[in-house]
Amino acid sequence: MYPGQKMRKFTAPFVHATSILNHRISDALHSVIPNAETRLLRLAEEGNVTAVRPILLTSGVHVDAKNSKGETPLMLASSGDHTELVDVLTNEFHADPFVLDQRGLTARGRLEKAGGHERMALMMKIYENECAEKRLLSAAAKGDVISLRSILRSSVIGVDAGTIDVDTFNSKGETPLIVAAAGGHVAVIFELMYVNASPFAAGQDNLTARGRAEKAGHDDVVCILTKYEKKRRTEIEEAELTEANVSTLD
Repeated sequence: MYPGQKMRKFTAPFVHATSILNHRISDALHSVIPNAETRLLRLAEEGNVTAVRPILLTSGVHVDAKNSKGETPLMLASSGDHTELVDVLTNEFHADPFVLDQRGLTARGRLEKAGGHERMALMMKIYENECAEKRLLSAAAKGDVISLRSILRSSVIGVDAGTIDVDTFNSKGETPLIVAAAGGHVAVIFELMYVNASPFAAGQDNLTARGRAEKAGHDDVVCILTKYEKKRRTEIEEAELTEANVSTLD
């Protein structure tokens, strides 16, 4: 008998057993996660902060898991006015406020449709704005003009027009215009200029968008921002002059 034959004799049962074990582990995981999702959604509806946190930390369930109606834990918690749980879902686990249920409503949209949840609706609106501003910075840094345009034209994601701060900044004090200039993303820069993003804001390094473009060697961006700075300065001076004239007349 050849050595190879002996090896096959003992290897085949071992491989078969390993395969069975892997399938059992996989089946167990597939059964655990749906059960954990169901429990998470039920507890979110009840506002049970103590039980929700460990499920999200240990079970592998996504914070935006949905039930048969497309409702997420954030939707259920906010509809029940469970303020503490909403705070945990948003600040600790960064639940997405723009997810839609089967009716096409966000968590805030559901509150407004139901009525009588003014305080919670305001809380959700503030969180939406914070999320939108973070996405704005991310899109500007990546040069993703399509996503950035959608955020700026806020109706696409359900944020009220005019509530997003286009000069929001990251931990380094960089605004969307600064990070776009640093990356040489011309199309993004034009979009931000259209909504009057400030060219005078500076990051922690004391560099404006034009300064960052100069440092990165984006000569075309430097030219664009130099003209934009001049335009904005003129507009600001004219607005101040008009305001002064009006005050004098009063």
